[in-house]
This record gives sequence, C-alpha cells and structure tokens, in this order.
Amino acid sequence: MTCGAKSDFELEGYGRLTHPMKYDPQSDTFRPVEWDDAFAPYRGSAARIFRRIRWSFYTSGRASNEAAFLYQLFARELGTNNFPDCSNMCHQATSVGLPRSIGIGKGTVSLEDFDHTNW
Repeated sequence: MTCGAKSDFELEGYGRLTHPMKYDPQSDTFRPVEWDDAFAPYRGSAARIFRRIRWSFYTSGRASNEAAFLYQLFARELGTNNFPDCSNMCHQATSVGLPRSIGIGKGTVSLEDFDHTNW
C-alpha cells in the first residue's frame, strides 16, 4: 500500500495502531518501530533546551484517546507529568460558584429524576 492510496475512512477498517509508525521512503510505506526509536530524533539538544522551560499542557475533552495518549507522551518526553484536563479550567467557575449558590460543587440531578418528568 502506498502512502495516500487509502482514505482515512478506509484506514479506519484496519483498527488502531499498536506501535509507532515510521515512514520508509524506499518502500513508500509506514513500518512499525519501537518507542525509543520513534523518539530518538527528538532527543538530544532540543530536549535539553526544552527541559529548561517550565511547561504547562492543556488537553481537550474532545480529543480522541489516541491523540491524548500521544500528547501526554510528548509532554513526558519534555520532562513534565502535570496534565490538567478540561475539567480543571472549563469547570472552575462551576466548582467555585455552585457551592456558594446551592451548597454543592457539582450537578444534583440523577438519571432517575428523568423518570418523573413530563418530557
């Protein structure tokens, strides 16, 4: 299979990737590689420069599991293990405002409540 010969819809049928993939220009295909080999080009001087900087990484609740996994691997390579997610920032107003207004910092509706509605 050559690069670009399949659409993303067709590639979905092959299932999830289980290893990092690296492009091989001689065969015009992607080949599985070990994680250390996948990160090798990014180690060295760039990693030393980036490690001197304090990083903050913010993830999205709309990101796929695969994207979030790769994102945290990248951030860990740069030397951090701090990963706030969307609930830390998007819902901060809720966690502060709701206790002041109704006494609890989260929703109070249960699924059983919907059985008692006129909906």
